[in-house]
Amino acid sequence: MNWIKKHFDQFALALLGAVLIAASAMIFMSTSSFEERFAAVMTAPPPNNAIPPSDTKGMEEARRQLEQPAIWKPRTPDTDPNDGLVFSAARYIISPEGRPVKVKSTSTWTHSRTKEPIPNEWVLANNFNALDPAGANQDADADGFWNEDEWLYKTDPNKKEAHPPYHVLLFLKQWIKVPFRLKFQAYDGDPKNPASMSFQINTIDLRTPTDFPKIGHTVAKNFKIIKFEFKEVENPSTGEKEDVSELTLINQETQDSVVLILNKVVDSPNQFAALAYYLVAQDVSDGNKPFEFKVPRLKEFVLRPETDKRYKLIDVNATEAVIQLPDGQKYTVPTYPGGPPK
Repeated sequence: MNWIKKHFDQFALALLGAVLIAASAMIFMSTSSFEERFAAVMTAPPPNNAIPPSDTKGMEEARRQLEQPAIWKPRTPDTDPNDGLVFSAARYIISPEGRPVKVKSTSTWTHSRTKEPIPNEWVLANNFNALDPAGANQDADADGFWNEDEWLYKTDPNKKEAHPPYHVLLFLKQWIKVPFRLKFQAYDGDPKNPASMSFQINTIDLRTPTDFPKIGHTVAKNFKIIKFEFKEVENPSTGEKEDVSELTLINQETQDSVVLILNKVVDSPNQFAALAYYLVAQDVSDGNKPFEFKVPRLKEFVLRPETDKRYKLIDVNATEAVIQLPDGQKYTVPTYPGGPPK
């Protein structure tokens, strides 16, 4: 190390000479192999006559577009989400307050029974005129249902085969009770042996000859005698015993039981439902009035046009009637809201 310090210039010169010798050796080796590498590059490639496949995706897409050209669909101001074309104004109506309101943002139709507003969105979607409030009471597909009922029951108003069930157009017009009064007039025989007894029953509202039937017999066509029970009560005025024996009958049509008390009049009325059927009449001469008919309690009936399906009146009162549908389910027939329309 001391020698290097003392003779640094000689050391540097020797080191530089060594570097030059090494660089010369590397250059010599590279030049000696240059001819071999150059010859390999200059070698001609083997001949190949195969044509590489071309990319035809663009051509196929262009052909598809030519075969299926785009169809221009005009937009309307009331159905387009952006309120129509640039030069098409949205339709307006005047509100009850006197303000202009966009047609599609309000309701111009109202359901005649429920008084619910029918959205113009639904009206326009089914190609109806939202500016014509009478359109709710029109039958676009001639299936017997107003457009308003197609909306109410979520069916297609433009397809005749798509409609609500027919029984939804049935309404109770009146509950009819026809008096049928019976009087247990007298009895004959031993009360301890009811089977041997005979009874006098008079029909006040029906003229029938006086008869003296026994238990198990039928009176007034439909009433069967099923039980007799001897009873007495003390008369508070006289202190004497008063005969209040009871005779039980059953209506064989309705299966309702009727208890007759000696010398008392009991009313077992026949009940009917006066029904109104609001199917739209296809015959203009009908004036589109409802078809009205009466049904006795527990009797069957049909609704046109499906006259092969049978319905049955189960019960009726002043506010509703209960019917059995053809599939066995029960349905409550309401009265027409506010009474039948004029």
